[in-house]
Amino acid sequence: MSPEEKEEFRHRAAEEIARLELTIASLENDTQPIAPDVSLGRLTRMDAIQNKSVAEANLNAARNRLQRIKQRLDQLDSPDFQQCSVCRDEVPAARILYLLDAQTCLDCATN
Repeated sequence: MSPEEKEEFRHRAAEEIARLELTIASLENDTQPIAPDVSLGRLTRMDAIQNKSVAEANLNAARNRLQRIKQRLDQLDSPDFQQCSVCRDEVPAARILYLLDAQTCLDCATN
């Protein structure tokens, strides 16, 4: 990657990290336990439990993506940063800039 592309990666990663941290904070509020003493109808309670489950899945996905982006940011100056983790070919900078946590080339990602 060129120095300009690395700087763009740093900038995009910082923005995405900030966005994910806000999303995680919001989802953590949505995954709080539903108190049994709260007066809800049976269907409303089932909806609340379903919504909590969806929020937990989204929270886990956001946490995992945040971890992967931070890991990629730490590896940015590594000589094999652009190397596909499967076939060892070079991953195009455009793919990495678009999908910040990309570690594979497009061919390996689709197989």
